[in-house]
Amino acid sequence: MNKQNKERWLSSVKVTKLFIVLVAVASVVMCFFGPKIVRMVALESKEGVFESPWLTGYPRFWVLIVLGYICAIILFVMLYQLYRLVSRIDNGEVFSVRNVRSLKIISDIVLLACVITFIMGITCGFFILVVCASTAFMTAIIRVVMNAFSKAVEMKDELDYTV
Repeated sequence: MNKQNKERWLSSVKVTKLFIVLVAVASVVMCFFGPKIVRMVALESKEGVFESPWLTGYPRFWVLIVLGYICAIILFVMLYQLYRLVSRIDNGEVFSVRNVRSLKIISDIVLLACVITFIMGITCGFFILVVCASTAFMTAIIRVVMNAFSKAVEMKDELDYTV
């Protein structure tokens, strides 16, 4: 790798790490203002805006709060795993069992978020189903990347045994 490509690589990794940290900070802020936002959506919105298919009033408010904070917790776990993955790749550990394990954890977490947002969508507001569809799609993409990494680890191990 020439010097210019290496500088781009390091810059890209730094930007990725910075982005992960910024998302974490924004998520902490959202957790702080979460009840206020949910109150506006669940209790103070006009009829027809953010309509609820099943729940209304305070039951809807509490379901959104509880499931929202569960999603926040799993988001922080996912961001931590993603940061570790990027850090290991930055250190030259690309195709490793630990990275495959991190991708598996990230994939499982995103799938869990899909299930949670599906429950939120069918009980509290159909608009949340957009997030559910997005997380389902991302789960599939992460699984494909994880399987590619896993296959690369197998091939690397075979090559190491051959030599």
